[in-house]
Amino acid sequence: MILRYTAPAALLLATGLHAQRIGTSRAPITFEVPGRTQSNLPIAPAAPVVSDDARGPGDVVFSEDFANGLDGNNGIGSWGVSGPDGAIWLFDTDGPNGDFSSTGERIQSATVNNGFMIFDSNFSNNGCTSCTSWDGSLVSPVLDLTATPYVHLRYTQRLRWCCNNDAPHFIDISLDGGNTWTVRIPATENQWTNNDPGTYTRYINLHNIISGNPETVAFRFAHDGATVASSTHYHWQIDDVQIVESAENDVELLRPRFASFLPDVSGTDELEFTIYPASQVRELSMGSPVQNEGSTTATNVMVNVEVLDPSNTSIFNEGATAASIPPNGTDSTLRVFFTPPTTPGEYTVEIDLTMDAEDDIPGDNSATRSFEIDPFIYAYDNGARDNFVRNVDDQNNALDFCAGNLFWIENEATAYGMQVALARAAGQNPGTDLNAIFDGVVFEVAEDGAFVEVGNTDIFEVTALNQLSSNGQAKWFNLPFLTPLEMQAGFEYVVAVRGYGGGEEVVVATSGRAESITSLLQRPYEEEPNWYILATRPMVRLSFDPSTGIADSDRQNGFGLGQNFPNPATATTTIPYDLSRTADVVIELHDLSGKVISRLGQGKRAPGAYRVELNTAGLNAGVYFYSLVAGDTRITKRLMVLTH
Repeated sequence: MILRYTAPAALLLATGLHAQRIGTSRAPITFEVPGRTQSNLPIAPAAPVVSDDARGPGDVVFSEDFANGLDGNNGIGSWGVSGPDGAIWLFDTDGPNGDFSSTGERIQSATVNNGFMIFDSNFSNNGCTSCTSWDGSLVSPVLDLTATPYVHLRYTQRLRWCCNNDAPHFIDISLDGGNTWTVRIPATENQWTNNDPGTYTRYINLHNIISGNPETVAFRFAHDGATVASSTHYHWQIDDVQIVESAENDVELLRPRFASFLPDVSGTDELEFTIYPASQVRELSMGSPVQNEGSTTATNVMVNVEVLDPSNTSIFNEGATAASIPPNGTDSTLRVFFTPPTTPGEYTVEIDLTMDAEDDIPGDNSATRSFEIDPFIYAYDNGARDNFVRNVDDQNNALDFCAGNLFWIENEATAYGMQVALARAAGQNPGTDLNAIFDGVVFEVAEDGAFVEVGNTDIFEVTALNQLSSNGQAKWFNLPFLTPLEMQAGFEYVVAVRGYGGGEEVVVATSGRAESITSLLQRPYEEEPNWYILATRPMVRLSFDPSTGIADSDRQNGFGLGQNFPNPATATTTIPYDLSRTADVVIELHDLSGKVISRLGQGKRAPGAYRVELNTAGLNAGVYFYSLVAGDTRITKRLMVLTH
């Protein structure tokens, strides 16, 4: 099945702060924001508005850097605010404030040093218990665009919101000087609740919108957190607003991908995983929707996809063509389909966009992406730690949690374990004793959307700093499942690591920005444990390798012997081993005196990974040793036995 569902949103900081669910209320209010009024912030000297009598593509028709706050620095007129909470829109220089924001989240625009505008909803709800969803707009001067009807709105923003899946940020357009607002455009693109991707620039085509009456155009940045999205916290920062003339010929790759996942539309079968195991290789939908940002119709528009294998040899080169795309039009069908080979290695995907005319702005006409094929490993992370996720209370004490990723199973296969990378939380003393306890867990996503636990690993303890990943590293714990999992084709599974609190200094490493609803966190101490969306990807992988749990230090002369599991054993325990060449294999069990208690002949085995089950039901409690004897090589490990 392809499961589509919406996970509950939470205010979750993946940088060591705590998660919190915030309630909402709505009542008429009047207020002043202390310490944030325009009058007590510095005002920079005005800068001239860019002007050009012989206008052409890319020329700036209107420009605003907010150096004078609401008074405007554009040569045309002042800005206004509207809505019941419009007073939250203020001139600012330091960035957001409040319980869950910091000045470190300040917009990084080109003219940030002379100020910007901010809707600091978090600061306005600071310390609230019953929090308000704000509704207020920043309104532009009225513009006469009769001489330049083919224009784009370009502006720089940084934003984050909580606690609803729907974003409360919009660009509203008026054609009658602000009396009515007839067009609403989402201000966010590929962003979701509780996620801050940093500063970025939006480029919005106004061709079709203003063509009916370009003489009295106004636009506003509308934070509709009351009627649309019940948004209470975080911020929206705006700077460097421009109206620019559009190019005649300008097509753009909107979302170049080698898999066509779209949040809340596609299942994770169409997600771009970073590593595909050979058993889960599938047909990939490669290409991109194309937007015509130009003022003329684009003809013979083609998206071409070339795939290079690990030796940099082209193994696929095909294109999809649209006969024409009108101005401001989008074609979402320009995709080709390719099933990768199962040969291990990294594959490069080059996506290029062309049309009959020469593109006036060609910088957004090509993209390169890559993925890896591995015999056994299934991964969503980028392979090197860049952040971490944890769960703490109001006193910064570590709490139990469960964090992981969704994995789509294309073909039925047996999973033998998982890989996990952990890290040290920021601010912890490097000499601190660790003693953090974790285990791995797998949930099957049922057809009704419920998460059903289907497998787990043994408990493992983190005791040394050299087990943890610093930024840019990936040190993996290889954890075998207590029982191999038969995973069903067409189902999704959450593969996660559970932390049991108390180990404040040890956290789950993350790597890369997550797509919506693909990386999740659960807080099991809640009365009704919920799953929350994470903005970053936990470094948690799925392994189809029968030798999962055998480290490099467990190998000699091309043979490997893993730790038995469970350990201690009660009735039975499983011993993993692998061979790099054919050998006669025997598994021996002996007591502390060296006496052989049992000998399990495995016969002549070809290269590969194996597991053998050892019956311990008749043994006394205590310490024993087991050995892999392969040809002339003997590898020995210790196991514990407990009685029932």
